[in-house]
Amino acid sequence: TRWTAGDLQGASLALREAIKLDPENHEVRAALGSVLFQAGDVKASCDELACAARLLPSSADYQTRLALALVTLERVAEFEAALARALEIDANYRPALRLLADINLREGRFKDAAHTYHKLLLQNPDDIEIMLPLAVCFYRTGDIEAARMIFDRILQLDPKNSVARENLDLLDRTGSDAGSDLQKKKRSSVSNEGSPPVLSEGKAGAIPNAGSLGSTSSSKVSVAWEGSQ
Repeated sequence: TRWTAGDLQGASLALREAIKLDPENHEVRAALGSVLFQAGDVKASCDELACAARLLPSSADYQTRLALALVTLERVAEFEAALARALEIDANYRPALRLLADINLREGRFKDAAHTYHKLLLQNPDDIEIMLPLAVCFYRTGDIEAARMIFDRILQLDPKNSVARENLDLLDRTGSDAGSDLQKKKRSSVSNEGSPPVLSEGKAGAIPNAGSLGSTSSSKVSVAWEGSQ
């Protein structure tokens, strides 16, 4: 298809023609929303994804995609509502949980993020992309030994994992005071200037099975979502 070939403009035109023939087709609406997001037209993407969600209100996938587009536009209240609906539809839906966890991580709500990453890890105990940000959450809350254990486990699964190796090296250099020192700095993101340069959460922010929508980038979401699950 044109979309998979990278022809976003061609894919968008083809999907718009399909919508003219069948305006109530939620799958085409959702596909157009994803194409528009990739093309950078996030506002139009929101409109199409919202339409898809209205046409199929039982879809946790559509609500999660819509939430991701909304948070990109920093439409926080609407983002919250869409993500809440996704988790009401399916409390164990991985992309919604991942978005929830990643937002809390980016906002510095490390305990809330850790809770959700742990829930994801229970679904897939060897998921390294979840283990990495979970270890960072432990590190940021001062539980250095828990972080170390997770990095050790990652290296058992993937001995060549450079992120885990570098993070373990950092822990060895900084010692047990690292977590408390970081807490005193009150940073809201592990990537902020002044934070440890190599303690990385890997690919936190990417939404599994929704790669066409990219990753979150908002810095203004201020809610913790654990109470809504």
